[in-house]
Amino acid sequence: MIKEVWEAHEVADKKIKKVTLVSVLQDHVVTWYIKHSNDNPNTGIAEIQAALNREFSRPKSETQSIIWFKEITMLPGETP
Repeated sequence: MIKEVWEAHEVADKKIKKVTLVSVLQDHVVTWYIKHSNDNPNTGIAEIQAALNREFSRPKSETQSIIWFKEITMLPGETP
């Protein structure tokens, strides 16, 4: 999945790949949390944890994942 993004941006350094992967995952979690918190303002920590587990355990197609990673790594003003 993210391999295609690294190839598209010609990223070869393993440290940069690791940082990029961690950054993308953190961004996805924070984005999900903000949306979930806004949609469910009175949710407790146990409910948030359960919803987070459900969100990230759902299978996604490889195509959806590739598109999602490409959108995340696009620079402002770039088009898909």
